[in-house]
Amino acid sequence: MKKIYTLILWVCMIAMQAMAIEPPTLQCINMNHNATDCQVFWNHPSLYAGIATIEVWVSATAAGPFVLGTTVNAGDTVCSTQFNLNTVLGPNVEDLYCYLIAQPDAAHASEGPAQSTTMHSMKLTLTATGNNPDQNSMAILQWNNPEPFPTTCSGQNFSIWRKTSYNYDFVRIAQVSQNTNTYRDTIDVCEDFVQYYISIFNYAADINPACQFKTRPKGDTFSDATPPATPTLDSVSVNPATQQIELGWSQNSPDAIGCIIYHATSAGGPWPALDTVIGTHWTDTQHQGNSVNYYRIAAIDSCFGSARTIAGNMTTYAQNNMILSVASMDVCLKKIKLQWNGYEHMTNNVGEYRIYYAQDNGAMQYLASVNGTVITYECNGLPSNHQYKFLVKAVNTNGQITASSSICNVTDYTEEAADDFCYIRHVSVIENQYVEVRVLTDGANTPFTELYVYRSVNNDLNFTKIATLAYQNNTSEYNYNDQDVDVLNNLYYYKVSLRNECGAESAASNIAHTILLKGEGTAAQENALQWNNYSEFNGGTASYSVFRKVEIGEFFADVATGLTASELNEYSDNVSELFEMGSHFQYYVVAQEGLNEYGFADESISNIIEVEQFPNTYIPNAFCPNSSLVENQVFKPANSFMSTAGYWFTIYSRQGEIVFITNDITLGWDGTEQKTGKAAPAGMYIYRLEYLRPDGEKVVKNGTVMLIY
Repeated sequence: MKKIYTLILWVCMIAMQAMAIEPPTLQCINMNHNATDCQVFWNHPSLYAGIATIEVWVSATAAGPFVLGTTVNAGDTVCSTQFNLNTVLGPNVEDLYCYLIAQPDAAHASEGPAQSTTMHSMKLTLTATGNNPDQNSMAILQWNNPEPFPTTCSGQNFSIWRKTSYNYDFVRIAQVSQNTNTYRDTIDVCEDFVQYYISIFNYAADINPACQFKTRPKGDTFSDATPPATPTLDSVSVNPATQQIELGWSQNSPDAIGCIIYHATSAGGPWPALDTVIGTHWTDTQHQGNSVNYYRIAAIDSCFGSARTIAGNMTTYAQNNMILSVASMDVCLKKIKLQWNGYEHMTNNVGEYRIYYAQDNGAMQYLASVNGTVITYECNGLPSNHQYKFLVKAVNTNGQITASSSICNVTDYTEEAADDFCYIRHVSVIENQYVEVRVLTDGANTPFTELYVYRSVNNDLNFTKIATLAYQNNTSEYNYNDQDVDVLNNLYYYKVSLRNECGAESAASNIAHTILLKGEGTAAQENALQWNNYSEFNGGTASYSVFRKVEIGEFFADVATGLTASELNEYSDNVSELFEMGSHFQYYVVAQEGLNEYGFADESISNIIEVEQFPNTYIPNAFCPNSSLVENQVFKPANSFMSTAGYWFTIYSRQGEIVFITNDITLGWDGTEQKTGKAAPAGMYIYRLEYLRPDGEKVVKNGTVMLIY
C-alpha cells in the first residue's frame, strides 16, 4: 500500500510541474529610449497563463547585485515597459544585464515564481581620432552583440545613427552586416559635438510591432580635417545694367564657406589671387565686361582660418566672359550680323546661345537661338531707323546655367524713308475651317512691294513662309486666310514682314498665335474648358468671353464674360440644368484686347470644340392623360443629356401596332393614337427607347406602361 501512495504522489508532482507557469522570453533591451529611461521587450502577453505580475530585475554587471527596475501587471496585455534607469542604478549606465521574474496569480501561488534567462544589452564604445593631433576628424565605433542574440534577429543589419548640431534628431548614416561590430565615420562638420548610437531590429513572431536593441548615445567633439571638394564655377556673366563681370558658383562640400578668386587675361594664366569671398557670388569691380577675362576659383573650408586656408582645389579649367559685337550690317537689306567669343568650359557644356534684343531702350526680348557650337547670328528684318541693344546668353545643355555677354549697342542702323510698319492685329479661328490673320501696315502712306506671311506649328521657332501678298495702293489692312490647318490639335504661330524698296524684308511684325481650346465633360455635370493665353495684343488681353451652343439650339450664347486673362485659362461650365438640351455642347472663347496705341481694340476667336455629357434616362411605368398633375398627363422618358442622334421613342399596342413614334427628345405620348388622333383605350402598352451614347454605342430599352383614365 505504501508503494501505491508513493506512486500517486510522484504522478501528482509530475502533473504540477507540467502545469507550472512559464516566464516570458526577453527579446530586446533599448538603452536609448530617452536620456534617462530604458525599454525592455518580451514575448506576447497571450502566453502569460497563470502569471499575475512580471518583475524586471537589472544590474550594471553580470555578477550583480540585481535590483528591481519595475513591475508590470500581466493583465495589462503589454509586452514591454520602460523605467527610469538613472533612478534605479544611477546615471551613466551604458551596460545593462536584465532578467524577468513572473509571479504567479492566486490560482497558481503554490507553483512559485518563474525566472527568465538573463540578457545582456548592447554597449557602444566611441574613439575619437585623426591625423591632426589638434583635431578629431574620425569616429571609430565598436559595439558588442546582445547576449543571448535572438535567432529572430538573423538577417538583420546593424544601423549606425548620428546626430550633429545641424540635425533635429538622429539620422541613420549607414548599415553594416550582423557579423560586423565596428564602423569608421569620417567627419565633415567643423568643431561640433557629434553623437552616435547603434540599433538592430528583432522581428520575433510574438512581438508586435518589432522591437529594437539600441545602445546609449556616445558623443565627442569632432572637426573636419579633409579639404573641401573642388567647387563648380557655374557662370561668368556680364551684368546688362552695369557691364560688370559677375561670377556665380556652387559649393560641393557642406563645410565650404566661400572661394578664392583667381584672374588672368588669357586661358593659360598666370593665376594670381584676386579676391577672397564668403558666399557663392562675386562681382569683379576691377575689370569691365568690354574685354575678355578668365577666372578660376578654389573653395575655402569653414574649419580653417586664413593661415590654414585650403586652396589646392582650384577648378581645372578657366571660364571667361563673352564680348558681343557687330560683324557686319546692311541697312537696306535689314541685316545685322552679330558675333561673339565662345563661352569656354561651361558646366555640362554650352547647349545653345540665345539672342535677345531691345528696340529704342525698351525691354529685352527673345529673338532667336543657335547651337552651342555657333558664335554668329544674322538678324534679319529688324526695322531700320531705330536704335538696338543686343545680348547673348550661353545656356548649358540641361538649361540650368546661363551666362550673359556684354551689351552690343547699334545706333547707326538708319535708312531714309524707312517707315515701313506691320502689326498683326489678330489671329482668329473661323468656324474651325481656317485661320484668319489680319495685318495692319502703314501702306496707305508708305508703299512697300510685298507682304510675307510666316507660320510655325506648336512653337515660335520654326517659321516657314506660307504666303506672299502683293502691295495694294492706298491700303493699310491685309487679310490672309490659312486653310492648311488642324485647329483642333495644333497651335499656330504667325509673323509677317514687308519687302521694302531696297528689295529686302523689313518691318518684322509681332508674333501672334491662335487660341487652342480644349475641354471635356465631367461626372459632376460640368464641362471643363482650358485654353492658352493670347498674349500678342498691343493693348494687352483685357478679358475673355466663353460662348456655348446646346445640341437642340441654333445659336451660340455668351455664358461668361470678363474672365481675367492668365498664362493658362480655365473655365468650368455647370450644365446640370441643361439636361434636356442634348448631350453635345459646343464652345469657343474670344479674347478681348484693351485699347491699343493705334486707337482700337481687337479680338481673337478660338477654335470650336464639342464636349459631351453621357446620357441617362428614367422611364415611368404608368400615366393618366386626365390627371390633375401636368407631369402625369404625358408618358415621356425623363432624359438627361440625351443626344438627338439615333434617338427613337416608340409605343406599341399589345397587338404590335405602332401607336406613337418620335425622334424628338422633347416629345412624349399623350395617350392618343398618332395616326387617328383618337384617344387610345386604357390598358398596357409596350415602349421601345433607342439612343446613342457619345462613344457610338447603341442603347435599347424595352418595357411596358399602363395607360389609365
